[in-house]
Amino acid sequence: AIGLAQTVRNAAPSDTSVLRTLAGAYKQRGDVLALTGDKTGALADAEAAADLYGQIAGRGDATLEDKTASGVVSIKLGDLLGNPNFENLGRTDDAMAAYRQALDSFRRLDQANASSLSVRRFLGVTLERIGTMQAAAKQWSDAAASYQESFEIRRGLAEREPTHRDIQRDLGIAHEKLAEVLLARGDAAGAVGEQRLALAVYERLASADPADANAGRTVAIGRENVADALRQTGKVTEALDLYRK
Repeated sequence: AIGLAQTVRNAAPSDTSVLRTLAGAYKQRGDVLALTGDKTGALADAEAAADLYGQIAGRGDATLEDKTASGVVSIKLGDLLGNPNFENLGRTDDAMAAYRQALDSFRRLDQANASSLSVRRFLGVTLERIGTMQAAAKQWSDAAASYQESFEIRRGLAEREPTHRDIQRDLGIAHEKLAEVLLARGDAAGAVGEQRLALAVYERLASADPADANAGRTVAIGRENVADALRQTGKVTEALDLYRK
């Protein structure tokens, strides 16, 4: 696919649709390489996709989807470069720079397209990623600010889209991130409260679609998270009950 798209691009370098195809092919191959453990190859493809999407975003006929794709590739670069939640290359400063670039992009897009659901979601995702990096560095005040802003975005989206399962799950994750900071700061009781709110989201999603295996798995993880926080408060009996469930 990359070879074919490159051939067409050489023949028609001004055709934006060809650039989209080529950028998408690099992005998708990079995703596969990352899943197979080839982080270096995945990074090269992600960088190629980022360059192409950047060129597209700067064109007069660029769409909102094009500009969103450019920001998404920056997130993927950050994940590959140094996010501790993914297989990464250990380049934490470069990862943060990629996330900052994505954040700047999505802030501008959000200001210009306030009604865009996808842009708002990716803004929340980017802030969460930045918070993860700050938490890994034990920069708890900065992490708290990033997670809180991500939470506010996700709470607003959840209120706006009460039947959107992914958006509702995002809200649960946002509660978990707040709990992470509270635990790090020694507020185990506050962390329990946030984890209970996350679990309530996951239980609603599982009840709404009992056939969704991932939703059921998320409930199990949510109960484990509540139990972990309860142990920090000394409520071992309730924690044991949740672990068994």
